[in-house]
Amino acid sequence: MTNNEFLDYCKSELTNSLHNTKLRKPDDKQKYRTEGLLHAARLMGLMSVQQVSHMIATEHQAFLGKVWSNDKRVRLH
Repeated sequence: MTNNEFLDYCKSELTNSLHNTKLRKPDDKQKYRTEGLLHAARLMGLMSVQQVSHMIATEHQAFLGKVWSNDKRVRLH
C-alpha cells in the first residue's frame, strides 16, 4: 500500500464512520479504528496535526452539516 492509498483509506474510513453517525447507527469500534488510522498517519509523517484536523472538519461539515468544534477534537499530540 502506498502512502496515498493509505491516506485515501483513512479518509474512506472517516467517511464511513460519519455516515453511520448520520444514520444514527454509530459504531464505536469503527470510530476508534478510524482515530487510530489518523493517528498512525500523523506518526508516520504523512499528515500534520493540522492536516488531520482539517480532514476531520471538512468531512464532518460535509456529512453532518455542522462545523466541528474545537472542544471535541481528538488529541493527537
